Amino acid sequence: MWELSEGKAFDPIDWNDGLPSPGKCMVTSAQFLKTTGELILAGGAGYNEAKLFHSTFKCTPVCSIRGLSRPCFTVDFSNQGDMFAIGGKDGVVRVFNLHNEG
Repeated sequence: MWELSEGKAFDPIDWNDGLPSPGKCMVTSAQFLKTTGELILAGGAGYNEAKLFHSTFKCTPVCSIRGLSRPCFTVDFSNQGDMFAIGGKDGVVRVFNLHNEG
C-alpha cells in the first residue's frame, strides 16, 4: 500500500503469502471494503486473477479468483459490503456474494 501524500510504500502486501499464484500478477486495481475497511479486493494482469485480503490481520489472503482469460482491470465492493464485482479485458463483469463463515 502507498501513502500518496508521501509517494512511498508503507505497508507491503505479499500477493503470494498463503495463497500462492502459479505466475506473477501485476496489480491494476484495489479497493477497501466500504463498510468497515477490513477487507481489500485487488485484481491484476499477468497471471490474471483477483484476490481478497483481510486487512486487519496482516493482509492475509482469504480467497482468490483464478483462471480469468484476460486481465482484471477493476474491482468494487457493494455499498452494503455483502457483494463484490470484478471486471476486465474480457468484457465480463463477475459479481460475487460475500459470506462470513466465522
